Amino acid sequence: MFKIKNILSIISAVIFSLTITADAISQNNLSEEQSERLEQSLYYGLSSDVNGVIESTLFNMLNYKIVYPEFHSDKVMEKAGKIAEETTSETISSKANLVIYYYENLERFPESDNLVAELDHMNQDRIFEYLRNGDHSGQFTSKQK
Repeated sequence: MFKIKNILSIISAVIFSLTITADAISQNNLSEEQSERLEQSLYYGLSSDVNGVIESTLFNMLNYKIVYPEFHSDKVMEKAGKIAEETTSETISSKANLVIYYYENLERFPESDNLVAELDHMNQDRIFEYLRNGDHSGQFTSKQK
């Protein structure tokens, strides 16, 4: 039963992510209501006990920031920082640190229009690898312990 609950949580997060992303891409600017919805969905996903949901939410943080460069949430950034520091998963810590670095250093990365091509919901690791290994490699250093 516990595994089914975890699987359903992951599926729900992915479906919610795809719905919000489709809505985000179809519109040019971010309204206050959309920003609040993005913040709520990200915070909810980062609060999960399921590693797969947290990883998917970290992908969504990148996705939303690429689609809406003006999107920012101190609440979500704080939660991502806690995850980066407290998780026992090296993968999640690395991804969380990269997302935080991306949010804080947009000027060190390619323009959002160029990054959209690297977003792949079926291979979410693709954007993380691109940001780590692209033309800007060496500018990100993980804070892993």
